[in-house]
Amino acid sequence: MKLPSRLVTSLGLVVASVNLATVVQAATWNDNVSNSTVLSSRLTAGNDYHYFVGKSMSVSFYESALVDTLSGGATALPPLFTSASGDPGACAAGAISNAPASTAVIVGTCEDSLEVNQAVKWSVNNLTAPPQQLQPLPLLAGLRLVPDVQTEAAAVNLAGVVTGISISPTGEATPVVWSSTGAANSLLPPLLGSVSNCSPADISDAATPAIIGNCPAGTGGSGKNRAVLWANASSGYTVLPVPSGASYCVASEINLSGKILGTCYYVPDTYKTVQWPAGGASAPTVMLTINGNTSLRNSGVAMNASGQIAGNRLKSGGFTTGFFWDPATGTNGVPVPLLAGSARATAKAISDNGIIVGCGEVAGVSEAFTYHSSGGTLLAISPLGAGGNDCADAISPNGAYTAGVSEDASVSEQDDGVIFNN
Repeated sequence: MKLPSRLVTSLGLVVASVNLATVVQAATWNDNVSNSTVLSSRLTAGNDYHYFVGKSMSVSFYESALVDTLSGGATALPPLFTSASGDPGACAAGAISNAPASTAVIVGTCEDSLEVNQAVKWSVNNLTAPPQQLQPLPLLAGLRLVPDVQTEAAAVNLAGVVTGISISPTGEATPVVWSSTGAANSLLPPLLGSVSNCSPADISDAATPAIIGNCPAGTGGSGKNRAVLWANASSGYTVLPVPSGASYCVASEINLSGKILGTCYYVPDTYKTVQWPAGGASAPTVMLTINGNTSLRNSGVAMNASGQIAGNRLKSGGFTTGFFWDPATGTNGVPVPLLAGSARATAKAISDNGIIVGCGEVAGVSEAFTYHSSGGTLLAISPLGAGGNDCADAISPNGAYTAGVSEDASVSEQDDGVIFNN
């Protein structure tokens, strides 16, 4: 599971017990994650076992990583560092492996004793234990004359293998995978190539996991990006083919079967959703139309186990709306219906059974939705407080749980993490 590109700072919620194939009326969030110790919270990722993670702000104004469990109730995860006066370093959780509590790991970031953010992971089977720091590359690794000083995690897979970057004192990034003990191992370049400032984007759940990422095109590349694939953690990367007419591409997600989601950019001012086949040896399939009409600006945001894609497109009027695309059926996407009274919406995630979640704007207010692609059913999720904003940000791979954020009914209308059982 990949981490959000930037860990968010608002609150999160969950929703439950709705048959999306038949129910068309509005639903409400079931589980309010926030409690008396929390000012605000937001859930950004979850798994099939009802573990959702995110970030919260406590009543003492400490930023903590957050986990909500099947038994109910949000728990602040321990920090990496606590000062002599008892002040904890800020943390945020960004992803959790899709595994049971006995083996699942939570990946995120925490401040160290120098107030530098470091990649960390917590074990779900021991949520009271401090996180393990994912270490930077040491002295002499890759001929380093000085050790690296910072790390950022990008994704974690089913087995708990984490990939990300190690950062030097001068800001140069090296793509890495971490061992079970937290030691960094550099990913490799092709023959005569370089991995300087390459950045992993995702890691597959395969027994021998593949890793995708993005690298600078280098000298003569005019600042362009190269989408790349490491077939395994010990092989050099290969460059993913660019479709005809495209200037460059960006890889963003890889699933268990090895299909790769990305976006390719064209001159002038055009970008399109693409999917490379497993192995990435041939040119990707490009989504050309939505509902039969040419779409010049669209980008996939998430892909499920079968390769179905949720994304967003910029319409001619300047509004953003969501779409569903199954590359197995061709190059045409399907628009996600808008909520009544809405002209714009954003898709955030898709489950393995094709449920898309996100939020749309209705009368100036954000309203969460779920969309069942197989039945074409759109379901609005009402906020905790009447007239408040809410948004669905994440869904478990099996489609059982949706999580997000909602304003509550308090005077402060604080943001609360929420969960909905589909």
